[in-house]
Amino acid sequence: MGASTPAKLEEALATLSLPLVAKEVRSARGEGVFLIDSRTALQEYARRNEVLYLQEYLPIERDLRIVHVGDRVVSAYWRRAAPGVFHTNIARGGTVSFDGVPEAAVALVERVARRLGIDHAGFDVAEVQGRFYILEFNPLFGLEALNRQGIRIAPLIDDYLSRVDGGPADRDPDTPLAA
Repeated sequence: MGASTPAKLEEALATLSLPLVAKEVRSARGEGVFLIDSRTALQEYARRNEVLYLQEYLPIERDLRIVHVGDRVVSAYWRRAAPGVFHTNIARGGTVSFDGVPEAAVALVERVARRLGIDHAGFDVAEVQGRFYILEFNPLFGLEALNRQGIRIAPLIDDYLSRVDGGPADRDPDTPLAA
């Protein structure tokens, strides 16, 4: 929503109803994410943050994390919020289930990634009344669930880059490149 001016606050309240979700810039792992349930709380949030990064609150207990690398989805799983918490992040006590991931959500992520040219990201997708909504996507996402699946992300990225570049990778993908 831009800078946190009184006019922007009014614009936000005219566009979004309370409660709403506010996210601090460059936050991760569910930290810096707040459920704002009053005008006063929004004003306090705006005083602490120069940029208003707000989104509609969706009354969900779980969401999907769908990991896309290169030209395909490499993992998809549900994240369920801990009791009494609105965050679904594993780092905030959320739990993971690999069962029953809807193909329509996976197809949505593949379509969006292809259209936007995204070659590496974790997409957070909510399902509300049978419809899927992409909440956000980020190239810096938690790896805990992938580790549980035995998925190593570095070789997948390396494989994709070598295919795009036209030749096999000639280095160990777990060894950092020299500067």
